[in-house]
Amino acid sequence: MNEYPRSYASSPPGRDLSNNSLTSLPVGVFLHLSRLRILDLRHNLLSSIANATFLGLANLRTFDLSQQKLRNVTRHSFLGLRTLLNL
Repeated sequence: MNEYPRSYASSPPGRDLSNNSLTSLPVGVFLHLSRLRILDLRHNLLSSIANATFLGLANLRTFDLSQQKLRNVTRHSFLGLRTLLNL
């Protein structure tokens, strides 16, 4: 899996997408996941995060983005993550 599937629109409180070789996260892919509280994206191949990629994750509290190849992250990449407690 190289890209986060848009078919994951309805979600349980947590989503584990670790170790999937994800290379990109399309802007808007999380717009309909407002109930998501935990997102695990560790051990993927993400190199950049566009502005507002995580918009829609209004209730996200725990987010694991470790073990990436990130090179490009802006101050607006995490826009909308107001309830985030653990990164």
